[in-house]
Amino acid sequence: MKKLVCLLVLAMMVGGCATYSSMGGNFIRLNNNAQYKILVENEDGFKLSLVYSSWQFVPSPERLVVLAKSTFDTLAKDICRQKNKNFGGFDDTEFLVSTDRNILIGHTYVRLDNWVKYQ
Repeated sequence: MKKLVCLLVLAMMVGGCATYSSMGGNFIRLNNNAQYKILVENEDGFKLSLVYSSWQFVPSPERLVVLAKSTFDTLAKDICRQKNKNFGGFDDTEFLVSTDRNILIGHTYVRLDNWVKYQ
């Protein structure tokens, strides 16, 4: 019985350390809630991927999508400024949005992918 309890506790600890499974690797931490990565870049712009996460007692991925889109907009403008390019915007209807939830630790994850255009 003790072995079963130990295995269950170990499984919960390992599961509790899990992160968003579709995130991939080499993301750059922006703050405690956001990480980003430039997936593809060409002369017209770049494809930006942003993962936004937050601890939520009651899951509300819709709220996180709004926060993630605001962060995406600010980040896209900052990246254009760093590259000495004019921000040309992005199509708000072209976001690829995916959500996930780790129920063991109460984290909700939102991933946004979209093309950012240079002007």
